[in-house]
Amino acid sequence: NKAVDSNAAITVMSFITIYAIYGDDVRILAFDPGADKFFLAMSSLAFAFFLLEISLLCWCRDKYLQRPDFAEIKELFTMDRWRGRKSI
Repeated sequence: NKAVDSNAAITVMSFITIYAIYGDDVRILAFDPGADKFFLAMSSLAFAFFLLEISLLCWCRDKYLQRPDFAEIKELFTMDRWRGRKSI
């Protein structure tokens, strides 16, 4: 849990996120089509890191992913909840 929350991990994932957001734009604007394979490899690596991060977070933290409360969702979408409201 400490490794996932460390400053180093957060910094690395921040740089990977910036690459994921702007990498394709930089590829199109600044590189010729011969660099596509390198950028594809980098994008695949970034995706693998994102999968690793979410997997570690799910494994290390209790209740990181939990089942939704379907009763609450049903209550949210039913009209019973809105009957007590005053109309304007």
